[in-house]
Amino acid sequence: SWADIGVDFRSVSAPKQVDSDFSLFVPDAELFPKIVVTDIRLRLKSDRPEQKIRVSGTILINNLFDYYYVSRPAFFAPPRNGQLILNVAF
Repeated sequence: SWADIGVDFRSVSAPKQVDSDFSLFVPDAELFPKIVVTDIRLRLKSDRPEQKIRVSGTILINNLFDYYYVSRPAFFAPPRNGQLILNVAF
């Protein structure tokens, strides 16, 4: 049995220029802030040779701090969300 943890941190500075066509139908399209997002995952695995059934599980939390940002003008990125993944092999 073992466990591991991982953290992904993304920091993207604001663009110097945004396509001006967006401003025709998106208010404040030129306002494009810096992006700072953190994801985290925890994986647990049981893989002892004497066991006939192997089990592993992963918990993923994306956008851990629920940072609100736009991935492009008028397109909000997903809020904090999580996944639980369970694998069983026999």
